[in-house]
Amino acid sequence: MAVADITLFDNLAFSLDSVVNQIQQTEIQLGTGKRVNQPSDDPVAYGTAVVLNAQESAAKNDVSLAQQIQGKLTTADGSLASATNAINSAIALATEGADGSLNTNQMQGLAQEVGGALSTVLQAANLQYGGAYVFAGNKSLTAPYSPSGAYSGDPSGSNTFTFSNGASVHLSFTGNSIFGDNASGVIGTLVSLQNALNSGDKTATAAALSGLQTGLQQIGGARAVIGTDLQTAASVITHQNSNVTTLEGTLNNLVNLDVAQATAQQAEQNLQQQALISFASGLAKLPLVNILA
Repeated sequence: MAVADITLFDNLAFSLDSVVNQIQQTEIQLGTGKRVNQPSDDPVAYGTAVVLNAQESAAKNDVSLAQQIQGKLTTADGSLASATNAINSAIALATEGADGSLNTNQMQGLAQEVGGALSTVLQAANLQYGGAYVFAGNKSLTAPYSPSGAYSGDPSGSNTFTFSNGASVHLSFTGNSIFGDNASGVIGTLVSLQNALNSGDKTATAAALSGLQTGLQQIGGARAVIGTDLQTAASVITHQNSNVTTLEGTLNNLVNLDVAQATAQQAEQNLQQQALISFASGLAKLPLVNILA
């Protein structure tokens, strides 16, 4: 019948279109190596993949930032170690300077060496890393200490960073709570010690020893905080690297293509297309009157 012939042609055209679309989709999947490339491929899997990709990106970002912060904190700890060595040298000089057998010239020679220790401590306190001053508190874009030891950093707060898992570490520290300034703390003690040695005051020289010991304790406390922060950063790296591996595995299982299966599917689709084309060629030999009458 004419109606049946027209219906047959319509169904054939639909089937051909469907097979061609399937072949194109399979070619895209084989080209990308992924079963899910767009929402229409698998809406649920695509939506889940978006969430997992965001989680993976956050985890990788944590790892990258933690590694950068490790570098900064390690450098800060090295700077504090340098200050510690300088203070220990100053303790030895103060002990020598308090000896009653030294004359004024000898004490003034020791004062010059104490000045070198003071310069080392100030250099450590003005540590700059990545364009920011580590011991300036929240005023991290300005050097916290002047050459005389005056403190101009933020005395009340420090910068911290919080990772996506909630762990936080310091990015900067308040220098005056660690080093003091030219009138307090270890810097103030070094200034007083230098003055005492220059003036030949053995009593004041001996009195500086307790302040230097306190300064060592303050720096030791800061190094302990940095040590804890370094452990936190290392823990974040370990945890998030493991998380990335898990997320990548889940994503691969969710959206990656079984290449062997897709290749076999493509071969079957090509056979279907060839069969439909062959059938269409046969229909083309029907008299036109049978189709249009």
